[in-house]
Amino acid sequence: MEITFTSKNDKQILAAKYWIDDITEELLYGGAKYGGKTYLGCSLIFGDALTYPPTQSSLARPTSSDLRKFTIPSIHERFQHWKLDIEKYAKFNGQDNCFNLYNDSKVFLIECRMNPSDPMFERLGSMQMTRGWIEEGGEIEKAAKANLFLTVGRWKNDEYKLKKKLLIT
Repeated sequence: MEITFTSKNDKQILAAKYWIDDITEELLYGGAKYGGKTYLGCSLIFGDALTYPPTQSSLARPTSSDLRKFTIPSIHERFQHWKLDIEKYAKFNGQDNCFNLYNDSKVFLIECRMNPSDPMFERLGSMQMTRGWIEEGGEIEKAAKANLFLTVGRWKNDEYKLKKKLLIT
C-alpha cells in the first residue's frame, strides 16, 4: 500500500521530509496546542506500518490511560482522513496494547511510566522496532528515551533500506 502525506502545515511537510531521508535518526517536533503533533505522529508511524509489512513500530506515552484516551482517537481520525476503515486495516488488541495491521505490521503502545524497580527503563531495551514515536516527550524520563531510541532500527530496516527513526513530539 502506498500512503501519501499531505498537510497545509509547512512544518509538518518539513518533518515528513526528514522522516523519509537517509540521514536523520531523531526528530523533535514541538509547538503549541493544536499544532498537529499527534496527527503528524499518527501519519508517520501508521503510514510506515501500512507501507512496509511486516514492520514493528512503537508509540510511547507516560501512561496507558493517556494512550487510550487521547492517542487512540487521533489514530482513528487519521484513518478516517485516509478514507480507510480502521477495523479492516488496523485492529487494536488491548491485551497486548498493539495495533495489528492487515499486512502483519504492528504498532505497539508503550507505557513509559517511571517504575522504581526499573529506574533505567531496561524493560524497554530488548524490543526490536523499525521506527518509533514518543508523544509528550517532555514527560518522559531521559533513560526511557535512550532505551526507546536503542530499540528502533532493529526490525526489517535493512530489508526496506529504512533509516532508524524516532519522532519525539
